[in-house]
Amino acid sequence: MTTKSSNTPADRKDSTPEIQSKPANPIKRRRHRSKYPFLNLPFVAGGRTKTDAGHWHVPATGGYMGGYRTGQAMAQAFLKFLRERGSPEPDNYLSMIATSFMIRFEQEGGVQMEKRPIRDRTESFSSLRGQYCGFFNTLNYWLTASVNHFGKNLDAVTEQELIRRANEGLGFDEEAYYDDYVKNFKKRLKEG
Repeated sequence: MTTKSSNTPADRKDSTPEIQSKPANPIKRRRHRSKYPFLNLPFVAGGRTKTDAGHWHVPATGGYMGGYRTGQAMAQAFLKFLRERGSPEPDNYLSMIATSFMIRFEQEGGVQMEKRPIRDRTESFSSLRGQYCGFFNTLNYWLTASVNHFGKNLDAVTEQELIRRANEGLGFDEEAYYDDYVKNFKKRLKEG
């Protein structure tokens, strides 16, 4: 009998019971639910605590592999939230999570820690690295499935067009854009 093996190391089950222990600071389900469902996600601080990285408020413990498993679970919680929310309107949830990951990356030592040999990195840095790899690799799996199933309109866009759009963004004059926006906003206020 053959068993299907996992593509990700964190999906493999360890048979050694000592490897699994109760975390000192576990993620908990909120007792008081917010009227804003995103704030109820287990990885969002949502007023529970003051933090610069409020959209990824997860203890950085468990090493890389424990972090990877945590990231996978939190990605699935995020995907479940998106599915249950059912709104076709896009939101900026993912960019808020990514921003919190960037903040946490810097808090844990940033590029200097990343440059160290793996065995010389702190457990908290390795754990956070596992969390973002597990989180984004899980999203990558679901995005791949989504574009394979729903992405036919992407076939009509050429790589050259995408590069043109990207370069348009690189040359964007943000200051002029905001000046024009403010000018038009003030004009609309005067008009009533």
